[in-house]
Amino acid sequence: MKITINNLPQSKKEIYVFVPFEELKKSIDLAAKRLGERIKIDGFREGKIPLEIIKEKVGKDVILEEAIRIKTQEIYREIVRDNNLEVIGSPKVNIIKKNWEEPVELKIEVTVLPEVKLPDYKKIASSVKRKKVEVKDSEIEDTLRWIQKSRAKFSAKITPVEKGDFVIFSYQSPEIAGGKEQKDQFVIGEGHLLPGIEEVLIGMKPQEEKEVQLTFPQNHIYKELAGKTIKLKIKVESVQKIELPQVNDEWARSLGNFENLEGLKKSVREGIKKEKENVESQRVQAEILEKIADKSEVEIPQILIDLETENTVNDLKERIPRMLGISFEKYLEQANLTEEKLKESLLPEVIKKIKEFLVLQEIKKREGVKATNQEIEEEANKFLAQFKSPEEAEKVIDPQTLINYTRERIENKKTLQLLERMTRNEDEKEKDKKKEKEKEKEKEKE
Repeated sequence: MKITINNLPQSKKEIYVFVPFEELKKSIDLAAKRLGERIKIDGFREGKIPLEIIKEKVGKDVILEEAIRIKTQEIYREIVRDNNLEVIGSPKVNIIKKNWEEPVELKIEVTVLPEVKLPDYKKIASSVKRKKVEVKDSEIEDTLRWIQKSRAKFSAKITPVEKGDFVIFSYQSPEIAGGKEQKDQFVIGEGHLLPGIEEVLIGMKPQEEKEVQLTFPQNHIYKELAGKTIKLKIKVESVQKIELPQVNDEWARSLGNFENLEGLKKSVREGIKKEKENVESQRVQAEILEKIADKSEVEIPQILIDLETENTVNDLKERIPRMLGISFEKYLEQANLTEEKLKESLLPEVIKKIKEFLVLQEIKKREGVKATNQEIEEEANKFLAQFKSPEEAEKVIDPQTLINYTRERIENKKTLQLLERMTRNEDEKEKDKKKEKEKEKEKEKE
């Protein structure tokens, strides 16, 4: 068998394969056996029909076609493995020449991950500034207030609505949801999407109904209501008084293993700091990757652009109804877009995302970043824990797909963390600058 690989534009490879007929014989026998299982001939048991009779019944051309298909799959796997090809998508196979007892000639075209020319990524990573994480006292107080509200006691009241009460109410308007009755609930004084609704509710009693007019601002989130004045029928379903617990040592001890209020505050401070540090790490990692990608050279294959664009649009089709409460088609209409125009608008972000992905893969390869079997197993088990049984999990995801996906996630995360470790915080950079200045002064003295 002779194989010739040629490079094409757009990160494609053209593979010519010359297969002597002798090397096809095993595939021909297998093809004949498979085809023979589909036919019935009197006097022969199923699967026991001689090859010569199958050739006569099915036809040599059909058997040869199936044999070439079987052999091509085997050859393709060998070519990918032996040449370390990172293939994207499916191969295009073209049979150039096929005749019984003559050599077979094939042309296989594949798209592979493109070559990425990286800049000095270590230098770029070390130049990124890491911000110092600080926790303000006001942030601790805000968190304590949130915890306090989450532990509040609610008691029904029959007196009129006041600021600070929790109100459940229904409302109806021909301009909203096609006139269907809607329900809502919130604490009076904490703002709401319906402008002026709180002022209307204050003073109303449970089960009281009222008809009012509300004017929506020009920049309201729902464009179909922006700038309009609508009639609204409101009914207060229930009113509850909120009693907040006192923030003191006793309350702190009731929340967990805290000696006093100061112990709780210390724990809250540590939690906020850790969260902020995680956010800062993500910001630093994103900045490093973006800067490296900006300086990298890579020709992005069209197939990757098409796949990522399609995935992004499908994700929007799923998220928009859930987040905005309108159909994807309605969203396009309100945004004055077609699906094609949307895809065009997504193109810069799609290309940026693909380039950063390719850059990350190249750095991962150069740095030899690997996920251990233990890491993969632990991470995969976290995903599988949401299912009642392994059988139920297999209905959703193929085990090998889960392993491959988990391995890539872990290795990508490790690569980003490696790049992040190359950075230094601002204090360290200042120390370096001072050292440089001191060295310069010493040189001047000399």
